[in-house]
Amino acid sequence: MIDTHSQHGKKNRLINIFLFFCCFVFCSVSGEGSVDQEFHSPFNDSDRTSITSIKLRLVGTYGEYRKSYKPGHLHAGIDLEGSFGETVYAIGRGQVQLIFRDFPHKTVIVKHQLPDGKSLYSVYTHVEQVTVDVGDWVDERSPLARLFYEDELKRADFGTPNHLHLEIRKSIADEGRASYASMTRQELDAYCMDPLVFFETHLKN
Repeated sequence: MIDTHSQHGKKNRLINIFLFFCCFVFCSVSGEGSVDQEFHSPFNDSDRTSITSIKLRLVGTYGEYRKSYKPGHLHAGIDLEGSFGETVYAIGRGQVQLIFRDFPHKTVIVKHQLPDGKSLYSVYTHVEQVTVDVGDWVDERSPLARLFYEDELKRADFGTPNHLHLEIRKSIADEGRASYASMTRQELDAYCMDPLVFFETHLKN
């Protein structure tokens, strides 16, 4: 006599295994729920996984005194010098969360999932011709935008080299206010972290 209950149970187990496998493949391809995460320079340098590629471009550091927006605020990121029109890439796998502000402060924000389950955000400011939309999944091969052309830099009137303002954030719940309104290191560190320290942790020497 055939045990129909036993056959039914085996069939359910096989279906569950198949669904689990499909979910695993989907998450691996899409980037959702993946546990491995590597980070890179936001520029197409010869070695994007080396901290040297970041330090060679560094023209502004985290926590510096700034006069723009609100005089006396502390710089919320690092400034990385780039050539006119140079392509800016995502620093790692993540999902585009926000695209906001107008010239010369246009900004793209990408949310990244860390192996410990926590999230952080990479913020790319002073860019033009954004090539992604909110909700897009990106990785280090994904172009996000470009740096200014020469005429745009003149129009921006920053008085600085052409650069990408890059922030690494713990939270975007402040809607970006900490980027220009943090007058103390305590206020700044509540939402942001030093990108150079972040890269020193995640890139090779």
